[in-house]
Formats: sequence, C-alpha cells, structure tokens
Amino acid sequence: MPPSRPTEPANPALLLSRAAHYAASQERCTSQVRRKLADWGAPASAITAVLDRLTAEGLIDDARFARLYARSKQNTGWGVMKIRAGMRQLALPDALIERALAEATDPDALDAKLTKALALKAKTLQALPARERAARLYRFALQRGYAPAQIHQALGQLSAALADEPESPFAH
Repeated sequence: MPPSRPTEPANPALLLSRAAHYAASQERCTSQVRRKLADWGAPASAITAVLDRLTAEGLIDDARFARLYARSKQNTGWGVMKIRAGMRQLALPDALIERALAEATDPDALDAKLTKALALKAKTLQALPARERAARLYRFALQRGYAPAQIHQALGQLSAALADEPESPFAH
C-alpha cells in the first residue's frame, strides 16, 4: 500500500504534532522520522524545522537511540557486525555507532549468546557429517553477525565441551 500523502499543502503545526506522536510512540532516530515526514509529503524546509524542534525537545536523540538499538539487538542474539550494519542502514554516524557499541554491548554476554545459539543449532544438525555440521554452524553464526574469530573460538569451546557426550553432534 503506498504511503498516505495529504492532498493539501503540509501544515507545519500538523506535521510537528504527527511527528512528535510518531517519535514519542517508540524510540526513533533522525532518519526514521525524516523518512516518515517525507512519506507524509512534507517539504524539505518543513522536515528540517520539525527535526530541529523534536531534537531540541528531546524526542529525538540519535545517541540514545543507538545505545538502545545496540542493547536490544544484542539481547535478541545479534552479533556486533550485524548490529553495526543495522545502524549504518539507519544513517547513524560511524562515531556514534562505535560509541554506542562500546557502551551498550557486553562481549561476555555476546559470547554466551553465541555459544548457546550454536549448541541449540547443533542439536538440529546431528544427522550430518562433522564437516557439514561445522560449516553450517559457522554460516549460521555469520548470518547472526558474529566475527569469524569469535565463531571459531565458540565452535572450539562447543566441540570440546560436547565431544565427550555420547549423543554429541561433534562426536565422531
């Protein structure tokens, strides 16, 4: 369905009200609000004015958004690489992204989530040969945004921990 566009010229007060409601309903970054205003048919000058006002009022704060985004995505099992890519798609500045990742992500929690996710996935791949199983687990972790070195370490720990179990997906 195409975005709704007003048939009359954009009313600045109405745009501000709608954008304020949109930004207050959940944490948003500048680019999300900018895109929504454009979808509503706002002229560029009105978009800039509305964004400036919402930023001044504290309804839009890209630094706060970046921290919350990083923390939220880490909690859902995303790795740092995928979180960074998601924030870049939202047109957040690289310096802000790196600061948010440093503040909001916990390397130990990321490692624990990766190990747990790999262990669960390994249970579904028990029927496969060891090489194929390891390759699929590696690709699975890459798709979740984990770094290759981190994946190798987690796979090593997982295989060492599970190799002695009789039903281990890593037992030969």
